[in-house]
Amino acid sequence: MSLVSRCTIEVNGRIVSFVKISEDEIELGKVVKLMGGSDVVDQTPVYKFTVTYAKPKNGPVFDWTTLNGGTFTVNEEGGERITYSPCQILKIGKSDTDDDNAKTMDVDFWAKTRTVE
Repeated sequence: MSLVSRCTIEVNGRIVSFVKISEDEIELGKVVKLMGGSDVVDQTPVYKFTVTYAKPKNGPVFDWTTLNGGTFTVNEEGGERITYSPCQILKIGKSDTDDDNAKTMDVDFWAKTRTVE
């Protein structure tokens, strides 16, 4: 799992506040058993990630359902840009409130492609 410490997130061109983004592992191969031992076969990568969203203290909460079929872009400090597209929400998780009264919510995503620029 990879954590991005400083970045901005764009959802269909709109910047969204967040606490963290966590990428799941990307499996590129799979071990298969054969009669004479084992081998590795390629498999289609599956791109999944979780965003911990920081709900605004004032103003409307971002409607994550508008992202289905859209583009999710992470602009990392230092210039790297990771784009996921098209995206589909897998799960909108529970909401939490911490000691500073910050309200957060986890949102799980799947994406068909992942590109790094």
